[in-house]
Amino acid sequence: MAFTLQMVVTTGTGRTVGILETRRINATTLVDAKLEADRRVRRLRHPAFAAIEILDDRGTVVARRNIGERTDAQWS
Repeated sequence: MAFTLQMVVTTGTGRTVGILETRRINATTLVDAKLEADRRVRRLRHPAFAAIEILDDRGTVVARRNIGERTDAQWS
């Protein structure tokens, strides 16, 4: 299975309002995809309200993590 990493802008309530970046990642499992996403996001500056999403082959969000200056949550 191939995964895509998507960095999105969210509202204060967590609703996605825009896509900042989308890129394919080399992971073949969801666990590996989360690890790779964490490594990539550490190098990026992100807005106060942002999230990273991992999408599967069909474009379905299979994992999401809120990030930013005001929040830093675990994967859901």
